[in-house]
Amino acid sequence: FQYIAEGIPAGTEIENVPDTIDRILHNYKQGLIEFAQSKRVNLARSMAKNLSVKTGKVLQQAEMKTITEELFSCQAPEVSLDGEPTVKVININKYFNHKE
Repeated sequence: FQYIAEGIPAGTEIENVPDTIDRILHNYKQGLIEFAQSKRVNLARSMAKNLSVKTGKVLQQAEMKTITEELFSCQAPEVSLDGEPTVKVININKYFNHKE
């Protein structure tokens, strides 16, 4: 199976386009089996999963603000597409050896 990528979504930082497209297609096929979603929703889900900002990526203040604003403008900002929590509340005292 061969394909030609004529462009990628603006703002994405993809190091290996063929591998990314393969992962998107794999997740898309897997989503058709696991979830009862329309093809459009399933494709959006697959792209979101594969084009998201990866853990450990250093972001500028403006990027963090944009991501936060876009997250909280979603229908269900508290959970990811996989049902995982998007925000974790942590006890700051735990990191500074303070007793509660």
